[in-house]
Amino acid sequence: MKLKIGIITYSRSINYGAILQCYALQEILCKMGYDVNVINYKQAGEQTYGAILDRSYFKRNFKHPGNIVRYMLSFFRRLKIYIEFSKFKSDYIAYTHLCTEKTIPQNFNIYLLGSDQLWTLEYSGGIDNVFWGNFAHPKESVICSYAISSNKESIENTETSLLKQMFSNFKKISLRESSIKLLIERKCEGIQTQIDIDPTLLADDTIWSDIIDKQWLNGNYVVTYQVARSQDQTLYQKALELANQIGCEVINLSTYSYSPQQFVSAIKYAKCVLTTSFHGVAFGLIFHRPLWVCVLNDGHDSRYVDLLTEIGASSFLHNLDEQPKIIDADYSKIEEALKKKRISSLSYLQSLKSLIQV
Repeated sequence: MKLKIGIITYSRSINYGAILQCYALQEILCKMGYDVNVINYKQAGEQTYGAILDRSYFKRNFKHPGNIVRYMLSFFRRLKIYIEFSKFKSDYIAYTHLCTEKTIPQNFNIYLLGSDQLWTLEYSGGIDNVFWGNFAHPKESVICSYAISSNKESIENTETSLLKQMFSNFKKISLRESSIKLLIERKCEGIQTQIDIDPTLLADDTIWSDIIDKQWLNGNYVVTYQVARSQDQTLYQKALELANQIGCEVINLSTYSYSPQQFVSAIKYAKCVLTTSFHGVAFGLIFHRPLWVCVLNDGHDSRYVDLLTEIGASSFLHNLDEQPKIIDADYSKIEEALKKKRISSLSYLQSLKSLIQV
């Protein structure tokens, strides 16, 4: 009998990293012989469209035609990408029925929380009970985490007693960043955690072959991608500088004008990837692309700084005042370091079987 795993993660947001790490974890677990579904958990107050139909904005600006035109253009752009993400989810993600905190499905042996930033409070809207394993589940089932990410501020600003209480919900705790592991274990003495690799990095590039669009193969471009910094044009300007140096164009994935499949394909065939995003880094590594990764020192850098440092790829890290250039790296050494991490993390996922008495 196959053990049933229910994944709880960010998968409903319009975000490349969120949906692609979900897809990767699902596929890896299926290859291991688990019966896998992604629990279609909707947070209270969630706006899946990202306020795509913001009626209050429309009413406020109804008397200003220019604003209405800009709003409608934005609306149709966001609607297009929402449709693209919805199609990807329909084609590639095995969802349960839509549920809330009170209606989490009760037919799983293992509830696996992660990866992604489930414990980053600014993204989860504060402490979310489901993301911290505080929900009803069958007595014989277990709750574990896999490569959950957070930031230092979220952990530091949460009461130690509350952290310990929430950690008690988990049979095993797996985190993504070593800096967060150290902080948790320092703050909550006795809590056992381990570091595991992001799901997107669990396998080599063959796991992505089904969604690659080869129309990008002969493109002459560099890619830039950043998250939650759409108003900051500095990285894009750096990409333009590099593109001018080597005679190519810039594909700006930060605009969210591309489908998840196009996102992966664009990075796979890019001449260089300039990014401030963990998953921009991850897919650059997967496809052995030259990377120019900017360290902004804004509290969100640890996710990719830790990873690149641990695998001996810190030469990809740069400051904004540096001149962009293509860095040749020894990917044979990087792959060897990633392979060691994969072995440990795949072993962790395999070990979940031993937690259930069949």
